Amino acid sequence: MDDIRIVGSLPSSVKGAVLSRVRGDVLLDFKDLNREVGASQIHLMPGPEKNTVLAGGDVPVGDKQAQIRGRAQLQRTGDRGLRMTVRDTRVVVPGLLTYVPGKGGGLQLTAPVADKMDQGELQQATGKHVLPQQMMKGRVLDTLVDHPSLLKPTGIDPSLIQGLQKLREPKVAQKMEFSAQLPDNLPGDIRLRAISVTKNGIRAQLTGKGVPVG
Repeated sequence: MDDIRIVGSLPSSVKGAVLSRVRGDVLLDFKDLNREVGASQIHLMPGPEKNTVLAGGDVPVGDKQAQIRGRAQLQRTGDRGLRMTVRDTRVVVPGLLTYVPGKGGGLQLTAPVADKMDQGELQQATGKHVLPQQMMKGRVLDTLVDHPSLLKPTGIDPSLIQGLQKLREPKVAQKMEFSAQLPDNLPGDIRLRAISVTKNGIRAQLTGKGVPVG
């Protein structure tokens, strides 16, 4: 703080004080952030680029343990808020497949697994010219669940594909974004300034003026 203005008269009728200028910072701990978005199995850490956060962890999908990897971009929204948006999310089941949720994503089988799938049966079931080695999207992904026989040669349990399908639901996509805002009823004029990512969490610098105390 730079200076304090006393409200009232000394020595007996002091009503409070007004801080002319204040500076400080707050830390949003990664552990608290995980609880906020309901992702206790996902670990957050600073990314290689400025204001980026890496997300990673192992979660059960169907009958397998899948590795989730993602990158989040942190940005300030005006003078009173911040937003963290997760992008480039990938779900990897080692040795079997990679799944990219969201628009433009899909299912990519590993080469050894794709070679076990019957191309003719796949095209007949989907009604499209689809190669097992291609990224499978939308209706093609649904077809794999509706026709379990297509997956039988690969050894992939249909419950795994069903679990991946849930990652397309809007309620899951919404969890990939987090935002925070300073309360409107804070006394004085307090604003967010610089934001940064540390090993423990997201740090935001606060500045304010005319902040009443007492």
